[in-house]
Amino acid sequence: AHKRQRSRSFLKKIFGRNPALSPLTLVDVGASGDLPKSWRGLGKYLRVIGFEPDKKAYEDLIKRSSEKKDGEIATYLNFALHNKATEADFFITRKQTLSSMLLPNKELIREFSTPERFDVVASRKIKTETLDVALRQTDTADVDFIKLDTQGSELFILQGAKETLQREVFGVEAEIEFAEVYKDQPLFGDVDQFLRNAGFALFDFVDVARWERENIGASMNGCKTQVIFVNALYMKSKDSFFADVRPDKFKLLKAVSVCVLYECFDYAIALLQEGLKKNIVDDAEYRNTIDTLIKS
Repeated sequence: AHKRQRSRSFLKKIFGRNPALSPLTLVDVGASGDLPKSWRGLGKYLRVIGFEPDKKAYEDLIKRSSEKKDGEIATYLNFALHNKATEADFFITRKQTLSSMLLPNKELIREFSTPERFDVVASRKIKTETLDVALRQTDTADVDFIKLDTQGSELFILQGAKETLQREVFGVEAEIEFAEVYKDQPLFGDVDQFLRNAGFALFDFVDVARWERENIGASMNGCKTQVIFVNALYMKSKDSFFADVRPDKFKLLKAVSVCVLYECFDYAIALLQEGLKKNIVDDAEYRNTIDTLIKS
């Protein structure tokens, strides 16, 4: 909560000095559940474009969004994203948030606790679109950040967002598996290589998920359980950001704000220094933003 208060304080001052600055735009793919921790409580400084293929989860998001009173702008769309427009199977699992366009890998899952949460209870055909096309169709521009939590299909969605990733996006937070939880899914190395090739650098593991095996060993004192997936944070490298995105002052300030949300303060300062060098911000804006960063 204290971290969110500091982030909101920083945004309040930055947006207050720059009234023409548009809200940070977060594309939330697999929007079921809450926003990533770093993005909660930002109110009017945040615009969310959410994609959720599960109908019940989508309806819950619409209901929750209508009840919010903090000024956050949110739009939710009930369809799936992929690397092409097609029709695909969507497998609904006993635990709704584990539903996927890929079948659960029961051979692996049954080694660990509570495998029944991955039981497929229904399936249906869904139409898919690429993120690049979906954003054009909804007239969504100037995306700052993409969050992905789609149970194994993250790489496919990124492949369908090449244009957005190159020209607009500063950061990505993606849930990526190290083990094949879903059959034939891309793993961490595949996603990492794709994002690096697209000009992004790995900054942090925001959350690390370990699974406990269904045997006596897991409950033994000092037992190290297996890392299954992480929420990995990527941000555009400095060179790629200034060469590909070609930020103006407002885009640079939004990138700095993303760094603050994730407490990457040294990178925020590095971006500001480069912006000063390239005359994107003047000396007064540079010093005021650094001062705000330190005080927040």
